[in-house]
Amino acid sequence: MPETNTYQMASTSSVDRHRYLIEKYAIPSMGSHSIEGSPLSQILERLDNDGRLSADDQQFLKDKGLFDQYKFVQHLEQTGRADFEILRAPVRCRQNINRRRMLWEKYGVDYVESQDMRRMMQILDRLENGAGLAEDDVAWLKTHDHFSSEIRHVFHKNEAELSRKEFEKTGDIWQAINANSHFRKANLSESGLALVDSISADALKDRLQHSALLTTKGGSYRDLARLPEALGCAEQAHILNPKSYQPCTLLGAIHYELREFDKGDAWFAKAVERGAKQDAVDGELHSLLRRAGAEKQREIADHLLRSDPRRYAWVKSIFRKAAKPGKTGCGALKQRSSCGGR
Repeated sequence: MPETNTYQMASTSSVDRHRYLIEKYAIPSMGSHSIEGSPLSQILERLDNDGRLSADDQQFLKDKGLFDQYKFVQHLEQTGRADFEILRAPVRCRQNINRRRMLWEKYGVDYVESQDMRRMMQILDRLENGAGLAEDDVAWLKTHDHFSSEIRHVFHKNEAELSRKEFEKTGDIWQAINANSHFRKANLSESGLALVDSISADALKDRLQHSALLTTKGGSYRDLARLPEALGCAEQAHILNPKSYQPCTLLGAIHYELREFDKGDAWFAKAVERGAKQDAVDGELHSLLRRAGAEKQREIADHLLRSDPRRYAWVKSIFRKAAKPGKTGCGALKQRSSCGGR
């Protein structure tokens, strides 16, 4: 016989009354124990009508694990006052715990110190609601090793959407350029390219702005492996603003993608001459290695280690991390004889 037939079927009004009492006294789902007509249902009626329960009724609450409800009844007997906060506070606590668990899983959060819990939840709530983050919050996430790939993606996606809305509202080209930068970092280069591609050259105020737009547009083309178009944008950007290092850095990366490593090195050197930090250039090379397929990885690694083995010693560590125990193929940077390399 179905569980709902254990007790006598009730009228619609009595069922509604029962649901009201279940909600009022914060009763969790308990199967047959929490349906209309059950002993628990009768106890709740007595509690609501009389404002008190017998010792047997109170023991029933304890036996069924309803300790918050038992505490509520005890307080009611002692003070004559129904303090529903005794029931609601644990419900809120459970809801907060469940929400925290959901957000932590969604955003790849593993562990947070207790004193940082509130700040982390405020940050995750902002991300969840599509809001931006303050610079000090981003710095805090990175410093405490909480800037997971999931958080990074949503952060840049939110920032991109906020900048796009500002561009649509004000027509400020720099907002579109900023939006595309964030779209790219969120691995949404197609969305960013569609945005900057919609901007007419007539809307650009000066050569510097035009150069910046072409640079970010070229970066999107590069992300999408449309290298000829990326190269064209980067070259035009450099002509428009030859003093800027950003087009030079992009040109260096594109030539590496094209396996033209010497040309890439020349452009990276020009970028450093124009103000790019060497660490940023090395970071670009690091990114190139991560993104490349196995064959191109080996070619880039060989080139870097031949050109300056001391400076690019970090290349070996990347391959060591990627290598699996016992694996002797070309996935790891071994001696060339073991890989049959050039």
